[in-house]
Amino acid sequence: CNECSACRSIMAGETMDVIEIDAASNRGIDEIRDLRDKVKYAPADLTYKVYIIDEVHMLSEPAFNALLKTLEEPPGHVLFVLATTEKQKLPITILSRCQAFEYHRLATPEIIGRLEEVCAKYNLVTTPEALTAIARQAEGGMRDALSLLDQVMAYAEEGRITLEDTLHVLGSAPLDQFLHLDAQLAKGEVGGSLLWLDEMVRHGKDLRQLVRDYLAHLRDLLLLKVDTGGAVLDLPPQALGVLKAQAGQMEQAHLLGAIRLLAQVENEM
Repeated sequence: CNECSACRSIMAGETMDVIEIDAASNRGIDEIRDLRDKVKYAPADLTYKVYIIDEVHMLSEPAFNALLKTLEEPPGHVLFVLATTEKQKLPITILSRCQAFEYHRLATPEIIGRLEEVCAKYNLVTTPEALTAIARQAEGGMRDALSLLDQVMAYAEEGRITLEDTLHVLGSAPLDQFLHLDAQLAKGEVGGSLLWLDEMVRHGKDLRQLVRDYLAHLRDLLLLKVDTGGAVLDLPPQALGVLKAQAGQMEQAHLLGAIRLLAQVENEM
């Protein structure tokens, strides 16, 4: 309810009965044994004692085995919340004893809206293109989006966040650069494409990030080939218009082939 004394003490971080453990830093059997010894004690002021184990997939195999014993026969006053972004890495013995709650990715407009609120709070001037770049890079994760915004804010000058600064921090290339590469490749100009790549490297672009970004660009073009409305892309109208024009000049088979090649390259890198 976020109003009663229990909720207020949890939100303020004042209760001793909600314990958060970072499994990435405390992944050994000794930490889990310590937890197992402490769960027997009754809660101090809440109805339940709640253990939140973040990044639980990072626990070692012996630690999982030690945790399993507690999950099989938990005390009545204890609740465990196991948080992970990689559920497939959890042993089936752990998963079978849990109630799973799937959290979905946030849409790009939702993330942009929150970023706009944060920027307004700090009196920062931004552009829709810059916030869109951050939101798309976060891939549905608000925490990642806010972390990226924090990096961009530290780099911004005179309280203004530009697309150029944002792309520099993200290690990405602007759309017009990818459109230039599209034109080079469409004409079969290998030399021009290599010169473009050399320029990107000399400007400090990370090759793996460049591959990922160009893959995303080609995916956008492919989606516009099969759905000319482009509603699924969540792009600013100006960028969407440019991409629609570009998609109209490219063959679907060419895009699919390029995407397969780049996916293979990214995997090998």
